[in-house]
Amino acid sequence: MQLFSNSDRKTKAIWNLARDSGKRVAIGGWWMTFPVEPVNGVMVAQTNTIQQIHIAKGENIWKGQLIEGIPGQVYPHHRQNEMMNILWEVERSLSELTGQIFGQFSHPLSMLGERLWNNCLWCFRADATYLRITETLLDDPEPYDLTAVYFSGPDVVGHRFWRYMQPDLYDHKPTRGQVDNCGMVIENCYRYMDQAIGALVARMGDQARILIVSDHGMQPINQLARFDPDDPPNDVNSAHHRNAPP
Repeated sequence: MQLFSNSDRKTKAIWNLARDSGKRVAIGGWWMTFPVEPVNGVMVAQTNTIQQIHIAKGENIWKGQLIEGIPGQVYPHHRQNEMMNILWEVERSLSELTGQIFGQFSHPLSMLGERLWNNCLWCFRADATYLRITETLLDDPEPYDLTAVYFSGPDVVGHRFWRYMQPDLYDHKPTRGQVDNCGMVIENCYRYMDQAIGALVARMGDQARILIVSDHGMQPINQLARFDPDDPPNDVNSAHHRNAPP
C-alpha cells in the first residue's frame, strides 16, 4: 500500500506558520497531513492511499480518513489510541447516524443508487469522526489558538447526487422513486454540516473568529449521459468542480 505524505506539499501549511509563531494548534482531517508533524498542540491526520485514485465506476475515493493499524496518524503519539477509539465509536453507530441525517429510503435502491450511497459511507464516517475528535480537543483544559478541521461531505455527495437534486437538468432522468430516495441527500448533508459547525462554534466561545472556507464550487456534468442503473458507466458522477463557479 503506497501512502501519500506531507512530503507531497511544496510549501508551509497553516499549522507550520502557527508553530513558527508559537501558537497552539488542533488540526483534524486536513489533506497531506500524514505522517503527522510535531506541532505545538495536536494533529490528527487524514491518511490517503494510492488505491483511492482508482475511481472506475465510482468504486473508490479520492480523500482519506483514519486507518486502523498505521502509526504516525496522531501527534502526540500517546493520543493515537484515544483518537482511534473515537473512530470505532463512530463505526459502531454509523447506521444510526446516517439514519438521523438522511432518514430511510422509501424504495429499494437501484444498483447505481446503492453504489453511489455505499461510496459515500466512508465520507460520513470520516466527517463524524473528525467532528468528534475536534469536539474532544476543544474540551482539553489548555485552549488552542488555532483549530482547523476538514469536512468532505458536501463535496462527495455533490459529485454523486446532483442528478437526483435537479433531475430536469439531465436527459436521462432518475425515476420518481429514485428522486424520493436521493433527492434530499445533498440538502440533508448541508444541514448536518451546519449542525456540526454549530456544535464546534458553541465550544469556542464568543471571542473566537470563525472562518468557513470552500476551495471550489460545483456544477452539473454528464447531462447527456445515460445513467444505466443495471450497468453503471465509468463516470457515475453527475456534478463536478472543474470550471465550476465559486
